[in-house]
Amino acid sequence: MGHLSIVMDKPASAPTQDIEQRKTVRMVDNAIESSRSAKLHRVSKWREHQALYRGNQWGEWSQALGRVVERAIPIHRVRATANYTQPTVDVLVARLTENRPAVSVLPGSRDAEDEDAARAADKILDYEWRMSAMRARLQSVVRWTALCGTGILKGYWDWNDGEIEHGPDGPRYSGKLKSATVSPFDFHIDSAVETIPEARWVAQECAVPIDEARARWALGEYLQPGADVGEVPASAFWTGQDGQDNASLRFDDRVLVYEYWERASLRYPNGRYVCTSQGLLLQNDPMPYPTFPFWAIRHVVEAGQFWGAGVVAVMRPLQLQLNRTLSQILENGNLTARPKVLLPSGCGIGKHAFTSEPGEVIEYNVAAGAKPEWLHPPPLPAYIQGLPGQLIQHIYDVTGVNEPMRGASSAAVSGRAIATAVAADMSKLGVTAETIESAVQGFGSFGLWCWQHNVTTERMIATIGDDGANEVVALSGADLKSNDVVVQPGSMIPYSKDSRRQKALEFFTAGIIDAPTARRLAEFGWEDSRDSSINPAARQRAREVVYQLAQGVVETPEQWWDHPTFIDTFLAYMYTRDWGRLPDDRKEMFRQYLWKLYEMNAQVSGPEQEVPETTEPAGSTTGVYGGGSPEMNQATMAQADVGADPYAEAGMSPFSAPAGA
Repeated sequence: MGHLSIVMDKPASAPTQDIEQRKTVRMVDNAIESSRSAKLHRVSKWREHQALYRGNQWGEWSQALGRVVERAIPIHRVRATANYTQPTVDVLVARLTENRPAVSVLPGSRDAEDEDAARAADKILDYEWRMSAMRARLQSVVRWTALCGTGILKGYWDWNDGEIEHGPDGPRYSGKLKSATVSPFDFHIDSAVETIPEARWVAQECAVPIDEARARWALGEYLQPGADVGEVPASAFWTGQDGQDNASLRFDDRVLVYEYWERASLRYPNGRYVCTSQGLLLQNDPMPYPTFPFWAIRHVVEAGQFWGAGVVAVMRPLQLQLNRTLSQILENGNLTARPKVLLPSGCGIGKHAFTSEPGEVIEYNVAAGAKPEWLHPPPLPAYIQGLPGQLIQHIYDVTGVNEPMRGASSAAVSGRAIATAVAADMSKLGVTAETIESAVQGFGSFGLWCWQHNVTTERMIATIGDDGANEVVALSGADLKSNDVVVQPGSMIPYSKDSRRQKALEFFTAGIIDAPTARRLAEFGWEDSRDSSINPAARQRAREVVYQLAQGVVETPEQWWDHPTFIDTFLAYMYTRDWGRLPDDRKEMFRQYLWKLYEMNAQVSGPEQEVPETTEPAGSTTGVYGGGSPEMNQATMAQADVGADPYAEAGMSPFSAPAGA
C-alpha cells in the first residue's frame, strides 16, 4: 500500500466516474443495505446484550437516538442490578480458549520430501500462532460469539508491515500475516446461506484513517473524514468507548469504506474485490485470495440461519427477572424500614413531619379519637425470598456455566463430584468448540497459502523442534508444498484438570502407574505436552546429553538424574528424522544408553519396576530398549536383578565412543 501520504485539509471535489463504475458502487451499496435489512431485528438485541454485559440492564435500544435508553422512574423506586452476565461471558470465553488447538499439516504424499515440507509448515504455524497472539485474538472473537451469537475471524497479508527489504525498486516491507476481529455489526453476507463458503459475496464496513485511505487509493484525496456520520457507523468505533453516543467523535479522522468480496463465477473467474466510499469506486480488482478470508464462530447454531444465538440471549430473560425480583425485595425492605403513615384529617401534622431522628416529639390534634398510624406492608412470602436463588440456579443451568466452573465450589461437595459436574457442563460446549476449531483450521490454511505466495526469501523463525527443544530455522514459501491444515477434533473442548488429577490418583491406587508419575500428574495435571508436566531443568539436561551422543560424545549417567524425563527425551528424539540420519554406530550408542537409563530407573523405583519390552520405531532392525542383538538382551535381562553390567559381559561398553568417532 506504500507509505502514508500527507493529510490534506481541503480535499478536492470528487471526479466524475463512468456508468460502469457508478453501477459497481450501487451494487455494493444495495448488497450491504439488503444485509442490514435482513439482520435489522437482531441488531437491537445485540446492542442490548452489550449493555447487559456492561451492567446497563434497565434500558432498551432506541433506534432514533442510537443508544440504550433507560426510562425515568420515581425517586423511591429501586433498580437493583446483579450482573451475572459479565462473569458468565468471561468464564465461557476463558474456558473455550484455554486449550491451544492441536494443529498439524497433512503432507501431499508419503514421500520424504513432502513429509519434510509438512513439518516445515507445522513450524510456521507454531511461529505465526505466537507472533500473531492468536489466543488473545480468539478470545476477542469468542466474546462477540457469546454476546451476539456470531463472531468473525479475519485474516489478511499486510504489505505495510514486516522487515524492510532492499530490492531493485527500492526498499519495501516484506509483509506479515495478520488477523483481525470483525464484529457482527460490521460484517455482511448473502442472506440466503448458512455458512461463509456457501455465500456468493461477503462485505465488511471498515473505518479507515484518512491518511491511510489517501495513501492507498488514487481517489483517496477526494475523501472527507467525518462525512459518513449520517450512515450506520462501524461498531468498532463506538462499542465500549466513552464517546459512543457522539458520532462526530468517532469519525473525525476516519472514513467509512465498504470492502466487498465476491467469489469466483463464470462472469468473474477470479472473483472480485471492490472498495467503495462516499460514492466513489476506490478499487475493483480480482479477489487476492482463493477463498473468503473470513471464518465464523457461532455459539448456538440456528437451523437455516447464518447468525447464531449467544449465551446472553439464552440467559437474558432470567437476568432481567432476577433484577426485578431483587428490586421488589429491596423496595419492600424500604417500606418496612420506613412505612407509610395514616394521618387522620385535621390532626394538624404535615405529611413531611416524620423523619428518622430518634427521640423526636411530634404533637398532633386528636380528631374524633383518631391518631396517626403506621401502614405496615405485608411480609414477603417465603417463596418470594427464595426466588433469587432459584433464578441464579436457572442461569447456571441454561448457560452451562455453574459454580464449580466459575471456581466457587462448595466444601460439602467432594472433589470427584465437582470434577464430574464440571466435565458434564463442559461437554455442552462441544458444538461451539467445533466452530472454533473450524475457524482455526481455515485461518491456518489461509496463512500457509499466504506464505507460499508472498514469502520469496528465507525468514528466520524461532520454534519448537521435534524433540521439544527450541530451535531457529530459515524457511520460505518455497519450502511449503501443502496447506492442508487439520485440527484434531475435540482439542479445544475444555476439560477439568481436577478430574484428570483424580484419575491419576485412581490409577496409582490400582497400581497402573508408579508413585513419581502419580505425584507429577497430581501436581501439574494431565497434560498432553511433554514440557508442561516434566522437570524443565532435567528436560534441558537430557537434550544436552542427546546432542552430545549424536556427536559421538558419551557422558556417564548419574544415579540422581530424573530418569523418566531422560527416557522420555531419548524416545522423542529417536522418533525424529534426525535419528534416522545417524550412522549405525551412533544409533547403537543411543540404544545402549537408553537401556542403561531404564536399568537405573528400575533400581531407583524399586524391584516391582521392570524394564519394558517393546519394539523400535519403524525402519530399524533391532530393539530400541534391548541393545543391538538378542543375545545381549537376554544377558541383560538375566543380570539386571543382581546389578551386574550386561554390556561388560557382552564385551561392550555403552559409555565409550565407538572407534573412529
